[in-house]
Order: sequence, then C-alpha cells, then structure tokens
Amino acid sequence: MATQKLKELTNEQLTKKDKDVTTLLIVTLIFYSIAIIILLVFKPLMALIIFPLLVTVLPLAVGRKKIKEEIKKRMNIN
Repeated sequence: MATQKLKELTNEQLTKKDKDVTTLLIVTLIFYSIAIIILLVFKPLMALIIFPLLVTVLPLAVGRKKIKEEIKKRMNIN
C-alpha cells in the first residue's frame, strides 16, 4: 500500500492510511514536545537543536493533506 498512488487505493485503504498518518503525526509531535520541554529544563541550548528536527514532520503533514484532498474529491464525485 505504501508504494501505490493515492488514486489507486480504495476508500477503505485511504481512510486507514489517513488514520495511520494522523496517529503517527500526533505521536511524533508529542515526542518532540516532551523532548523540547525536558531539554529546556536541563540544557536550554540543546533544545535549540531539536527545533530543526520538527522539519521531519512536514512530509507527514503534506501526505496527510493529500490524503484528505483525495478523500474529499471522491466524496464530491459520489
């Protein structure tokens, strides 16, 4: 399913993929938030290193947006 294009997936697969990406995005953001808070308490300068790592969340957000657009497009067609 990871290598298939969004247009080739069924509605159920798209919904599952959306749920999985959303869960992964939330877990990643929680992890980064906890890491930043801990570093701010103990080593404030080290916390600055974590901020650029938030860029790793962008592909997840962009992918989720594309999935949502495909689901919306299919709902408008039906």
